[in-house]
Amino acid sequence: MFKQFALVLAIIVPSTTSAEPEKLFCTFGTGSENAPEFAKFLSNHAAFTIDTENGAATAYDSYVHLMHQAPIPARFKKTRDGKYQLRWKVAGVPVEITQFFDDGWPRTYEGKITLRYSFKFDPRTKQGMLSARGGGKTFETPSRMSCKETTQDIVFRILQPT
Repeated sequence: MFKQFALVLAIIVPSTTSAEPEKLFCTFGTGSENAPEFAKFLSNHAAFTIDTENGAATAYDSYVHLMHQAPIPARFKKTRDGKYQLRWKVAGVPVEITQFFDDGWPRTYEGKITLRYSFKFDPRTKQGMLSARGGGKTFETPSRMSCKETTQDIVFRILQPT
């Protein structure tokens, strides 16, 4: 009788322990240094917090740091094949656009664009692909991001020219 009561009690009382969100620090493998488009709007390091239990995530890289100085929420979706997809946007990223006209003289314009990011991550291999769209272009990583779990809070710094 006591064993049956304990079983019923275990079913009725929800578990109070919950899994901690997973913190990932991701870097690009070899090959990314050879892609000039890559350097424009994709950081070579990124940090993500993924809370699969609550369906939440945050993203943090040098562009997020530039605009917000802290991680920002990312939409989280678990795909049918068990992979994760994170999406976030960074608005107001400053850009310089140089156009050459028929007279041969370049004209440079300063403006701001919104970048929409997507990170497709495989939790089994701890690898993913990062892409960004903005200003009428799509930028993708030429190599996979390798991620490792961390317990540290990551802080990015913007290096100023000396």
